[in-house]
Amino acid sequence: MVKRDVVYSDAAGASLVCYSQTKDDKELCSNTYVLTTVVVAEGVVARPPLIVVDAGFFPSAEVAAARQCGAPITVVVSHCHGDHTRQLSRYHHGVGALAMSPTDARPIGETPRIPLHDGDRLDCGPAWGVLRVLEVPGHSHGHIALWDEARRLLFSGDTWFGGDVVGSHSPKHAAALYASVDRLRALQPAVLCPGHGPIVFEGEIDL
Repeated sequence: MVKRDVVYSDAAGASLVCYSQTKDDKELCSNTYVLTTVVVAEGVVARPPLIVVDAGFFPSAEVAAARQCGAPITVVVSHCHGDHTRQLSRYHHGVGALAMSPTDARPIGETPRIPLHDGDRLDCGPAWGVLRVLEVPGHSHGHIALWDEARRLLFSGDTWFGGDVVGSHSPKHAAALYASVDRLRALQPAVLCPGHGPIVFEGEIDL
């Protein structure tokens, strides 16, 4: 079952949608976030870049609309676990999407990717502005978060869910994981978009 929730929208035309999936209505799968912008100028609807955060799901409607308008599509992978990269090949080979991932992440099939480094800035168009890349290792080998400072909106991947901390896949990485969580907490986000589970809003986030 796939659930579609509008997380955020504003008068500038920025919209954030979350697709979440469950297996047998019990096992939670990864979230896929879609950042879109609709700008109406002189009666013409234009779509700046379509940004997808994590590739566990393929949002056909948004992708079709972007392709119809000739808008570029970029997929940013927080880390390279299979539940976050399941549809990456489809994005790349099917619609020519540009893929980005942490600089030290392991390969994902034959899909070429642009490496992302701490401090990199992703231009998401005039309505969304810039997302800043934060390296947050620990949960996996190579992991990033994305930070929208203007909206205090954080895409945390599997590093932090607002209260719970996902375990590291190696005990030797546990210290790095908790240091990464501390880094994200210090941002004091108003909206937390985790890799799994519900969106967490200010007042519900365990700081």
